[in-house]
Amino acid sequence: MIWTSWDLRRWLGWALGGLLGLGGVPGWPQQVPFRNYTARDGLPRNTVRTVYQDRQGFLWLGTPSGLSRYDGATFVHFTTKDGLPDDSINRVLEDSAGRLWIATNFNGLSRYRPGTFHNHAVIPNRSRAPENRVNAAFGFRDGSLWVGTDGGLFRWAGARFVPVVAEGYPWRTPVLAIMADRRQDVWVGTEFGLYRLRRDAGGRWVAIGRWDDVEVYCLAEDPDGNVWVGTRQGLKRIRPPTWEWARLPAGLAFLADKWIRAFWVDSAGDLWIGTNGYGVWALRRDGSVVHYTAAHGLAGNDVLDVFQDREGNLWFATTVGLSKLRADHIVNYTVADGLPDHSVNAVLQDGPEAFWFGTRLGLAKWAGGRIVRYTAADGLADDYVLALGKDGAGAVWVGTETGISRVVPTDRGERFVTYREKDGWIGRRARVLYRDDGGDLWVGHELGVSWVSHRGRLVNFPVRVEAPRALVTAIVRDGGGDLWVGFFEGGLVRLSVRTDDAGRPVLTEVARYGRADGMADDHIRAAGKDQAGHLWFGTRFGGVSEFIVEGSAVRAIRNYTTAQGLSSDWVSCILQDRQGRLWFGTDRGVDRLRLGPDGQVVWERLTPREGLAGDGVLACYEDIEGDLWFGTENGVTHYRPDFHLPAPPPPVYITQFQVFGRPEPMALRQGRADLGYSQHSVAFEFVGISLEDETRVRYRYMLVGLDKEWSGITDRRYVNFTHLPPGRYVFKVHAQNADGVWSETPAVFEFRIAAPFWQTAWFIALVIIGLTGLLTAVHHRRVRRVLEMERLRTRIATDLHDDLGSTLGSISVFAEMAYRETAGWSPKAGSLIRRIGENARAMLETLEDIVWTMNPEHDRLDDVLERIREFAVEVFEARSIELELDLPDADAGRRLRLPMELRRDFYLIFKETVHNVVRHARCQKARVTVRVQDHVLRLTVQDDGVGFDTTAAAAGDGLRNMERRARAIGGILHVVSQPGQGTTVTLEVPVP
Repeated sequence: MIWTSWDLRRWLGWALGGLLGLGGVPGWPQQVPFRNYTARDGLPRNTVRTVYQDRQGFLWLGTPSGLSRYDGATFVHFTTKDGLPDDSINRVLEDSAGRLWIATNFNGLSRYRPGTFHNHAVIPNRSRAPENRVNAAFGFRDGSLWVGTDGGLFRWAGARFVPVVAEGYPWRTPVLAIMADRRQDVWVGTEFGLYRLRRDAGGRWVAIGRWDDVEVYCLAEDPDGNVWVGTRQGLKRIRPPTWEWARLPAGLAFLADKWIRAFWVDSAGDLWIGTNGYGVWALRRDGSVVHYTAAHGLAGNDVLDVFQDREGNLWFATTVGLSKLRADHIVNYTVADGLPDHSVNAVLQDGPEAFWFGTRLGLAKWAGGRIVRYTAADGLADDYVLALGKDGAGAVWVGTETGISRVVPTDRGERFVTYREKDGWIGRRARVLYRDDGGDLWVGHELGVSWVSHRGRLVNFPVRVEAPRALVTAIVRDGGGDLWVGFFEGGLVRLSVRTDDAGRPVLTEVARYGRADGMADDHIRAAGKDQAGHLWFGTRFGGVSEFIVEGSAVRAIRNYTTAQGLSSDWVSCILQDRQGRLWFGTDRGVDRLRLGPDGQVVWERLTPREGLAGDGVLACYEDIEGDLWFGTENGVTHYRPDFHLPAPPPPVYITQFQVFGRPEPMALRQGRADLGYSQHSVAFEFVGISLEDETRVRYRYMLVGLDKEWSGITDRRYVNFTHLPPGRYVFKVHAQNADGVWSETPAVFEFRIAAPFWQTAWFIALVIIGLTGLLTAVHHRRVRRVLEMERLRTRIATDLHDDLGSTLGSISVFAEMAYRETAGWSPKAGSLIRRIGENARAMLETLEDIVWTMNPEHDRLDDVLERIREFAVEVFEARSIELELDLPDADAGRRLRLPMELRRDFYLIFKETVHNVVRHARCQKARVTVRVQDHVLRLTVQDDGVGFDTTAAAAGDGLRNMERRARAIGGILHVVSQPGQGTTVTLEVPVP
């Protein structure tokens, strides 16, 4: 049964109190968003005795079959095989120093540090002694630890446990519960009574209070200072300042004689009570009472422990599983609560204390703590209710499968006025009831739209589209007053609205919109308007389309589908709440759109996992208090969005480091690793702990040294890197919870992959030193060879000049002398002798060229230029040809050294060119130019002679020899000539 918004809980408390007074067991079977965990989900067994969350965020579960640690993704189990002294775990506790203590049922306690258990028997060497059966443990602010056992009360003395002795307290009594109150008095619950201990001025403990004949299992202090005592005989309360038993609140009277197993005071100050066989109860700060059992979704009715984690989730340890209640801000109502049917198509609030729900099997009104159902038998147009709405006068209208009805309140309930054709109704299926900002009510049906006057009269406006199913499924009015009508098939029709003299609207079609205009789909299912005046349309196959309307123009259409993060492309209802948040009902739950810090669209989801009644959402509604109602295919959900606060940043941890698939636990504990060069494939497993919704934790990671930016957001908890080059790396990973909050600091792991020995600095240095020595030796050897060659060239040049040159010179002289002696008496002999002399002089001239070429003292360019000058002047002056020389200056010539082969061929090409000019050109002027530019030595010889046709003339041996010599030294020879225009010969040779 529904009461107005959140005051329903207060009413429940009163109702439960009345029921308890009659001795009955109250039940309220609305489904609550419990998430249950059993052995199928990874628990070692279904019975869970205790729940605890350590400061790192891990959830520890004590069971009869060992200890389990839950990180939101996996359960990790520990037993005696891992070092525990006993598999039967009663309590888990973290002291102020961050040490985790595990209390066992038979063999004392164990202190856990990552990877190892350090066991401490209360009484050493006495397995299963009463003193080693630890029932309770409590950590004090000063760091001290007290434990209650079957053999009495003990405290941790740093290396062992010692008995706690207090005046007036029988210390060997079995202890089941321990608690320190706000005064730092210690309350000790035993099998035979309750004791209150206080330290006196001398530091001794004294019992200052005693309550007999109760078997105490749990203790708690509420924000008002009341001490709650859970006993086998029932729930008890001790109130200050008298410190006497006090009467229970009426809502908890039922528990006065029921076995109480656990207490927890949550962050809101509410007291949660775990019972043996009757589920869990909560006493609110406002005095109301809530009771949950297996009928509401709790795993079981035997609740052994209650715990609230840092995100506000409540955990209930039962004998048949572990239950989590994410937050008490969702309540679901189904046919078990009196609804006519599971599918709720419409929700409407009627005044401060009444709600209407439209279903496939009739209409339900919830008010005054009871439900009243209405069907066609009561005058309703049809049992199948499609829509609910209010007109300007506040009357409730019901749209059904075969028509519309108006609710008329009477002293004896409600009656219905159903509209037929005679009453002005022209449609059949009343799919939409829309009230605009001006209070006008519009009805959408298969023949168009109808307007409802304040007197309840209908004015019909046929609106048609070319589609087989032209049912109106959505209506919304924009900021300019135009009416937008969406169809089951056929897109949108925009209508302008004006008022005639009688005050009735007049509609005129303005435009139509569909897929051709930019919408993702034209099967319209819902419509809405946001605070900015943008229109939103939900579709069957294309998600939701946002229309940015400015006056009569549509400036833009934006589509949001599953590709942009929407849960489903089927959007059945749209709502903007008073906070400006947009909600979209889909066939996969409810999506809420918000903008992230970077302006990106972020989708937040409400699904059955979070407590929604069902996946398929049919209706969205906001009540007068700002609470939201979602009609689904499995009941109706009452959701309080402002009750939910963003969870804190999730801690993130690296849970495994692997090298070639082999775990390295030691390196993981140290947070770093040094790897060999062959260990170049590593993998990481990690987890972000957010227990609010474990399935929606997301990650991003980066390997510094390889990656330049963070990875994309992923739900994968494993990443592998292969064939990493040697170097230093830092792996970082962040986690994000369901609220989009990232972990404050990343989990970090550093590792280094050593370089192979041939890539190490010492090896490279040795190689450099060796290569340097080798190159030096080669250079020295080459220098010696060059020096030897120069000495050899000098010696050969000297020998040729001195021996062969003098011989040829003597031949030339003797031939001239012989010619003179024989010329008078034998002309023929004289001619031969003269030819001998000429040949000897030619050979002497060639020998001089060879000697000059081989002499290393002439390797500089200036020596070549000097020889060119001497030869050109000598030859051209002998022929009376005017010569112009353009040679580089001496400094440039001295800086450039030429190889012997280049110097020789360059000079011989020059000589051959000069000889050709002298023999064939018949010129008056000649110009010789030498230039060095861009590592090119260029020789140009020009004349103003007769020239020749280069295309017709056959090349002689001289020109072919010149071209061959040019190619031999890597040069290019160009000959440019035309008859009557002289000749230009150019040689270009690359030089160092």
